[in-house]
Amino acid sequence: MATSKPSVVAYLESPIYEHLVEFKNTHHLRSLSQAVEVILDEYFGGEPAFSSTHSVTQPTLTLAERVDRLSANYEFLNQSIFNLQQMLLTLTASSSSSAIASLGNHPSSSKKCNQSPSDCTKDSSSEQLKDLRSGLTGTDLALRLKVCLSTLSRRRSKSSFQSWSRYQDPDDIAWTYSKDARYRPLNLETISQEPIEIIGERDPEQ
Repeated sequence: MATSKPSVVAYLESPIYEHLVEFKNTHHLRSLSQAVEVILDEYFGGEPAFSSTHSVTQPTLTLAERVDRLSANYEFLNQSIFNLQQMLLTLTASSSSSAIASLGNHPSSSKKCNQSPSDCTKDSSSEQLKDLRSGLTGTDLALRLKVCLSTLSRRRSKSSFQSWSRYQDPDDIAWTYSKDARYRPLNLETISQEPIEIIGERDPEQ
């Protein structure tokens, strides 16, 4: 390509040449001559060889490259959220186990279970049903159903949520999502009745 600029021919030592190549690649320049021009321009304090430094150090990305970067960032964030949910479920399970163990060692608990085994079981079941009637948070219900919190949130708006939650529940209890942002049981009085029939295995999204 013809140009009115004067030309200069130089013979460089290998280390200097390697530094020049590195400078060119780092700043995403088109050629070694362009790299020499930028270096000399900066050394002599002249006007920038380009309209902005940003165009030298950060080349413009194509639309496809931007989409790829956004997709990668989305996948990373999605995985991070899933990992946090799993950690939260694990911590909740650990806290619940500790609380149950503490109650088991409580004097009042020991005193109460001096009764007959059937009476102790009846009292325990009554307390459990009372707790369930007050509703569960999303985290607590996800732990009970052994599913991810994101799966529970996605399912709750579907018409099949009650039958799905009942199938997932260890005590065959159907659940519904209430306006106060809690999940409430629907069939506590019929827990011992026949379970519903659903073709297929339990939801794999756990």
